[in-house]
Amino acid sequence: MKTRTLITAIAFILLVGGMTAFAQPGGCGGGNNHGNNGHGGMGMGGSCDSLQEVTKSGIVMIDTANCFMGQYFLDTDGDAKADYQLNFGPPWYKPSSGAVRPSDGDSVTVTGGLMTNMTPEGICVWELNGKTWRDSTHTWGWSGGWVGGMHRGDTTRIYHHRDSTSWCDFPDSSWGMGMGHHGGRRDSVYCRFDDADSLPGWHRGGHGFTVEVYEARGSRMMGGMHSRSMSFDKNVRIRFHYTDEEIGRMGGRESDVVVMCYNNGQWKSAPNQSLDTDANVVTVTSSKVYPFYVVTVATPTGLGEVATPGTVQLDQNYPNPFNPSTSIRFYLDKQSNIRLLVFDALGRQVSVVAQGVYTEGEHQVVFNAAGLPSGVYLYRLINGNEIITRRMVLNK
Repeated sequence: MKTRTLITAIAFILLVGGMTAFAQPGGCGGGNNHGNNGHGGMGMGGSCDSLQEVTKSGIVMIDTANCFMGQYFLDTDGDAKADYQLNFGPPWYKPSSGAVRPSDGDSVTVTGGLMTNMTPEGICVWELNGKTWRDSTHTWGWSGGWVGGMHRGDTTRIYHHRDSTSWCDFPDSSWGMGMGHHGGRRDSVYCRFDDADSLPGWHRGGHGFTVEVYEARGSRMMGGMHSRSMSFDKNVRIRFHYTDEEIGRMGGRESDVVVMCYNNGQWKSAPNQSLDTDANVVTVTSSKVYPFYVVTVATPTGLGEVATPGTVQLDQNYPNPFNPSTSIRFYLDKQSNIRLLVFDALGRQVSVVAQGVYTEGEHQVVFNAAGLPSGVYLYRLINGNEIITRRMVLNK
């Protein structure tokens, strides 16, 4: 922000959907759990159509002193103080309507969902100056917020995309110097916390979760293909919510609920677990954050260390739905001869996206469906006897 005074009573950084100071039904971001010097980095959560629609006009205020890419606020009464936090989603999101993120000092009118359980209140932006920013009835894959390294004495809480009783707490300065490259600046990374579409090498029942970390301009640092853990300077608390129905489906006892974490091809028991059966939550405390977690029920023999090499990983395509092209990423732990095929809903092969020998590591390919009709398609990665299939939607 420029020299304009931005009230540092802004109590949050938004990442993935819910918190004590922010527990709205749709899960549009995260928050600053305590302290008076928070900064926000609102992400774009899931089905925000459950929020009360409001329209507000005012002057945009952008805080760049405390957040690498800037946090947006709205001054509606001209007193140079933030009256609302504005949730435009991650900094690299651009709407197809042509609407452009405002600059500091711009006069704007926004329509969106009101998020009341934070200070100041937040608006999940649906329209900006009459142009669509996001479809309020659409479930978005993006959500999240900033985790910073600035010394402000507060804790950043990142909520789960759809469940405000699940969250990640990052202490002040937990993101340290040298853990990323922001021109030497001790600042921020973008995080999200959500359900996992699939769990590599996991064949038991359970509720899967994923934590993803991105550099300021969108490059993924952890999650998806990046299956290794990340170390933070301080302990991070992650709380996982489960339901009685989930425990029943797994055929276990609630007292046997455990959290498993995935790191570099191996599942193991997550460290420092605390089970609260009254609240149906289990909390993991560790300076290491893992890309995948699963809440499950321990067997009589215990879960301990479960080796799962997992030679292939296949990400969900992005964007999804898409028109007409989308990116697909996959990971190989060694050089392999693979095929990446696309099938229509009737099982007919419609495209060969990739084929041949690929080196160890992460690869990204683009699938162009310009000549195909709208509908559901399956894309399948084949590596010898290992086959992974995912679904995508072409929406023309």
